Amino acid sequence: MESQMANEAYVDELIATRAGAYSDNTRLAYRSNFQGLSRWCADEGPTPLPASPRSVAEFLARGAPNGGIDTLRRRIAAIRKAHRLAGNADPTIDEQVGLALRREKRKRPGRPIQALGLTRERLLALLATCADDLVGMRDRALLMVGYDLLCRRSELVTLTVEDRLTSEGGSDTFLVRRSKSDPYGYGREGTLSTQTTHALRTWLSAAAISEGPLFRRIRRVRVGSAPLHPHTIGRISKRRAEAAGFDDETIAGLDTLATSGVPVTYTLLPNGTGLSAIDLDGDGFLNG
Repeated sequence: MESQMANEAYVDELIATRAGAYSDNTRLAYRSNFQGLSRWCADEGPTPLPASPRSVAEFLARGAPNGGIDTLRRRIAAIRKAHRLAGNADPTIDEQVGLALRREKRKRPGRPIQALGLTRERLLALLATCADDLVGMRDRALLMVGYDLLCRRSELVTLTVEDRLTSEGGSDTFLVRRSKSDPYGYGREGTLSTQTTHALRTWLSAAAISEGPLFRRIRRVRVGSAPLHPHTIGRISKRRAEAAGFDDETIAGLDTLATSGVPVTYTLLPNGTGLSAIDLDGDGFLNG
């Protein structure tokens, strides 16, 4: 146990030195996925850092029996990163590891959960479950803003009152400062529909929010100061989908990628909307 903790602390230190070069979520993912190898080695005896190709191959075969292939790929990436940061030889490039992964692919067939587009119809069904209390007003505004601005969860939780650029004609324009596809923070602007702007203003007024994060945790009837966690948005969308009576497959798909911009955009295409007609900054999908 002491050896495992020492290894994990060392990896934490290595990853921490990359602060600023990678997002917090990326560094957390590396840490979490390397822990799988570290804990397996603590039980089985091999050294996790540096690990031998044989140890990594055995870990893939026996140390992650319940994970899918994507889980194994993430763990391989974390093992590779940890060894490179430590200046050690990368064991994952060895043929033993490649063969082990191929075996696991054949043993673990299955289709991944397909992320579903948040279509207008699904959005309206989710909104219908939102009451006029604080939680309902927050969730309504959150879903509508995410839909209009094509935001991922991680983008939604970073939006602040100060990101509002203009407010004209009953519509607010926001700056989305950073995203997964914009790691260097060039930012993009997006305009909310009049309905979404009204929903957002109603929430902010009821919650007495005049600065800081738009979407926050609620304890009973008290609104906190910290932003929601991205995972919380997933739980909110799942809870709303269950309340709307969606089937399990739809709920799982929405929970995988709640309010994501890419599925939203491409759900418009089968309805005859060409890419040239889609305003990628949002601006009134609800009006469609």
